[in-house]
Amino acid sequence: MLTLIYRRGIMRTEELLRELASRKLVVNRELVEEIVKRQDAPKLIPELIDELDEVSDGWFLIHSIFILSIMKTRESFEALKRIVKKYDLGDWITEDLHHLLANFGFEFFDDIAEIVKDRDYNPWVRYAAYRALFIINKEEGKGREKLVELSKQLFEIIDEGDEVEMDVVCFMLQYMASLHDEELYSIVLKFGKDMRCWGIVSLKDLEEIYEHGMEIEKRDPWQHFHPRNLLRLYKINYGNLKLDKYEPCICGSGRKFKYCCWEYWKEVRWSNL
Repeated sequence: MLTLIYRRGIMRTEELLRELASRKLVVNRELVEEIVKRQDAPKLIPELIDELDEVSDGWFLIHSIFILSIMKTRESFEALKRIVKKYDLGDWITEDLHHLLANFGFEFFDDIAEIVKDRDYNPWVRYAAYRALFIINKEEGKGREKLVELSKQLFEIIDEGDEVEMDVVCFMLQYMASLHDEELYSIVLKFGKDMRCWGIVSLKDLEEIYEHGMEIEKRDPWQHFHPRNLLRLYKINYGNLKLDKYEPCICGSGRKFKYCCWEYWKEVRWSNL
């Protein structure tokens, strides 16, 4: 069984990453756990993405950003920054990146804030970084004053000629309103009116958020690697899984499908996605 090899640490990190890529979408959690333990993974992942992403049908890049977030080290943070600056992550930016950045915690608050201010990043990456700071603030009860100051700074550095950036700032207004800072709120209302943000967020919504706050959730990056989620993504992207339940499981665990991911696939197969 491959899992025994992972546990003994016989495979080099590069071999583990190549195994991850070969499995494409549905991967074994034990393989991921072993990669997370490897200190050289953050160095190797960016070096191998161009080669292994093609082999993995695009899933090596996606799995990698979750792995780097789980590691929560300085090296993994820098690797994640390199990746999100270089590659287009599509919907993963708006759906998941803020959770991945927030998982690094308050220790990385200032580093994440630098992403928000850095116009070399995709505007939606900057928005994800901004949202991550609010998750950290809610979870750890730290950083509110820094968020207020950062929000004020954003109005000084935005490019009003960049339509995408302007849309992103309009989305940020609701988060700014939730800080319940009177001076910042007055800036938010003026900006929203002058830049015609009301098609994105309404004045009524901002007033409601200013008075009562907004829902902010944190998501564990390990959820990505749950068999139910990976099989859900498989169904969305590839349709039905053509695998007999007595064949080796698609995840590469070495067990038969029936005794591994079969129950999760039965749930996903008949679910309304």
